Amino acid sequence: PAGFAQAANCEVAAWAKPAGSRITGEGEDLTGKGWRNWEYAFVADRDGQVSLNLMGRGYQSPVTGSLAPVWTYYDDLACEGADLKNGGFEEVDARGRPAGWSVTGLLITDPKGAATGERCAKCWHDGRFVQVVQVKKDQPVRLRMRVRGEGAQ
Repeated sequence: PAGFAQAANCEVAAWAKPAGSRITGEGEDLTGKGWRNWEYAFVADRDGQVSLNLMGRGYQSPVTGSLAPVWTYYDDLACEGADLKNGGFEEVDARGRPAGWSVTGLLITDPKGAATGERCAKCWHDGRFVQVVQVKKDQPVRLRMRVRGEGAQ
């Protein structure tokens, strides 16, 4: 995998091994006030592959210690500097899975719930949408997307 230099709305994860191999993009808590635009950017330090993981947070119960979902919805992803496939989640395979994505989260099919089209991704810390993209050394990569929290439409 490629290593990274942060560019906008993200940081190199200090905990990742090997050092510099992972970035995280995080914003303020999402509320029930509808879809909003969000973006982040990075620069790879060499040609290679980057695993884009769409996820949200988890909440650890002080009573049980188990991790519960804090849902984040994604839609209308666009990428400059790398080839992202099916950023709107509209293309599905014969089994109904979004083409180009590995999924442990939920694919929502509801035109009233999606930012655009009929589908969006519903993710949390342990329920992700993942896509591997090719990057080039020193070429900025900018990802733009629509995001919302649970209960917002």
